[in-house]
Amino acid sequence: MGNMLVWSRKEPGSLEECDSTWGSETEEERTAEDADLEEPCSKHDQNEDKTETPIKPKRSFYAARDLYMYRHGYPRSSKKKPMYTNLHFYMNKITLKPDGIFISEILTEWKGDYDKLEHKHTYIQWLFPLREPGLNWHAEELTAEEIKEFLSTEMATSNYLQVYEIMLDFFGIKLEDRITGKVTRAENWKERFQHLNGSRHNYLRITRILKSLGEFKYEKFQFNLVHLLLREVLVERTLANMAHSALEYFVFTIKKRSDRRRLLRFAQRHYRPPENFIWGPPAKPVIKAPSSPSKRQTSQQERAPSHTAPGAGEGPAGEAHADTAVAMATAPTVEGPSKPPAGHADSETTGKGEGIVSKDGDRSTEGEAEEKEEEKKEEVEKKEEKEEEKE
Repeated sequence: MGNMLVWSRKEPGSLEECDSTWGSETEEERTAEDADLEEPCSKHDQNEDKTETPIKPKRSFYAARDLYMYRHGYPRSSKKKPMYTNLHFYMNKITLKPDGIFISEILTEWKGDYDKLEHKHTYIQWLFPLREPGLNWHAEELTAEEIKEFLSTEMATSNYLQVYEIMLDFFGIKLEDRITGKVTRAENWKERFQHLNGSRHNYLRITRILKSLGEFKYEKFQFNLVHLLLREVLVERTLANMAHSALEYFVFTIKKRSDRRRLLRFAQRHYRPPENFIWGPPAKPVIKAPSSPSKRQTSQQERAPSHTAPGAGEGPAGEAHADTAVAMATAPTVEGPSKPPAGHADSETTGKGEGIVSKDGDRSTEGEAEEKEEEKKEEVEKKEEKEEEKE
């Protein structure tokens, strides 16, 4: 019987605690991550039904917590001495229970036997073991020590990849490369996709397969399989019923955050309607940039009388020039920019009138000497005179 999981620390209490996918993303990472996932739209994207308004999906906290535990290596599970049951099964030393079937029989007789693969429900826990219990209580859970031994055993890893190919064929998919894990449609994909689109219990099997691939360090295999399924779901529309499982479960079996982000942004580009996409990235607040001040208004502000306006020197606004505050209060009503936030450099219009260019990062405050203010104003006036002469 599989060992029980024992939680000794507080589990994640919210979706945000379970999902760190978007926590550390930068613009440079986004550009690099998306470079190889740009694909042309299919005819379905080009001729989509604009009247379709499906119900907006919801995130599942329980799914997020389960996948969080998996991605973090089940940090609070109890330790148990490894029995190497899964390794012995893959080395053809023992049979899976309760059916009494050797791995050699599965490898030689089960490929293409879709009825057997569909209706038997005790084999999947043996073929794709995990460090968590499943429905077949005869199956032994993996341990970290067993995973290391498994990966160092050529017979076990070779048989594991053959089993993976058998299951891919059952789904209508073909493994093209055993090194990269690249997958594509099988020859009989239409028939198998039609079956897969209507048999949702197989989505649980796919989730388990993806988790098992991750346990055995086949991260590239995970990524390529999820990418293919997302494309079939969202671009080709051949597996439309799989959409929620693919986005809520399949993507989050992948441990590398940058890979999850790549897949989710790919999905977001093709998801319809786009406003119902709930898997990120989180919305960022829109900050409206201030408009460029006109030359006349800038001149009026710089030439204004030098005395303190009410409230100058208090809060963020006190970091700006005191005479600028007076000019803003007394100048004619001209549409111009909002005052720049504290800490930003002062800006001046260039001689060619092409925009705002930062010239000086220092700001005068109310308590500075009048000599410095006069020098700055004289310097500004000289620059403006030169600009007027050029024009």
